[in-house]
Amino acid sequence: MRLLSFSSVEEYFLVTPAQATSVTVVRIENSLQTGEGPLYFRYAVTLPDGSQGRLWSEHLFKAGTRLSAMISRGRLTGRTIVKPPYRLLEKE
Repeated sequence: MRLLSFSSVEEYFLVTPAQATSVTVVRIENSLQTGEGPLYFRYAVTLPDGSQGRLWSEHLFKAGTRLSAMISRGRLTGRTIVKPPYRLLEKE
């Protein structure tokens, strides 16, 4: 039996319902490629309320790109959880 970390338990069981929310890419933080699979990029993003989150995507986005993503918050820590699907939004 595999034990889950606290952040995994919070992410999967102790979160608010996810809502589609617009986020803005601030920067690429790093990238990861496992074996023969695709290259994934980790981004820092900001939400409309000014809070920050992180997202992983195999797509390359420039800083300032606006996306729609599914956002939920940890009920215990308030941590922002950003999940797909990601949809590119029109520029204002």
